Amino acid sequence: MRLPDLPLVEPGFKAWNPTDKIRGFAWYVLTQEGRATFTSGDIKRCFDALGFVVPSSISAFLNGMEKREEVLRRGDGYILEHRIHEMME
Repeated sequence: MRLPDLPLVEPGFKAWNPTDKIRGFAWYVLTQEGRATFTSGDIKRCFDALGFVVPSSISAFLNGMEKREEVLRRGDGYILEHRIHEMME
C-alpha cells in the first residue's frame, strides 16, 4: 500500500482526530514501510504528504499516547503497543 491509499482504505480517515491519524500513520510506517520504529518526523512526513494539518506538537501527542501505553519508546523511536497494533490490522 502507498501512503496516498491510506485515506481510501480506511473509512472516514480524513475526519479522524489527530491522535487516531497518528496511530494510523504509525501503523503505516511500521507495517507498510517495514520500519522497526517510527519517530515524530515520520508522522509529520505523513501529515505533510497527504496535505493534512500537522498538529502543533506531534511529540506532545506521542507523550500522551505513551502515558496511556498506546505507544512504547524504543531507542530513538516508538512502536505501537501490541493491542493497538492488532486493532489497526
